[in-house]
Amino acid sequence: MIKLLIDCPKQQILEIDETGGYNGVYDVIWDERIDGALPQINLGGVVRVGGALTFEQSRKDQSDAAIAAEAEENARIDDLETAVKTDTIINQLKAMTNVEYSDWFDNNITTSAQAIQLLKRLTRVIIRRV
Repeated sequence: MIKLLIDCPKQQILEIDETGGYNGVYDVIWDERIDGALPQINLGGVVRVGGALTFEQSRKDQSDAAIAAEAEENARIDDLETAVKTDTIINQLKAMTNVEYSDWFDNNITTSAQAIQLLKRLTRVIIRRV
């Protein structure tokens, strides 16, 4: 497998087949087919200067910030999924037939505020597919 060092918000090493290609939107810093074996590096702070890889703290700081932002977003999504999965009304609605849902809606949704609240809950289910 050929290694590519990719410069994206969080640097990464991709492995591709000998005949494979890379069609990503991020820059390739190092391609073993062209540059030789990838040297030992500290991912996140690597920059290319001429034909050599060097460490740059400002690049490492950018990478660390991207990793932290991704972790924060993943935690937020996990919290939303948990909230939706444990929502009693949503779980009851998911188990209903169309007729049962229609009856439930007619009996329980009588104001605009109730309809909006239900719409918000259903939207979370559709967006997050949970």
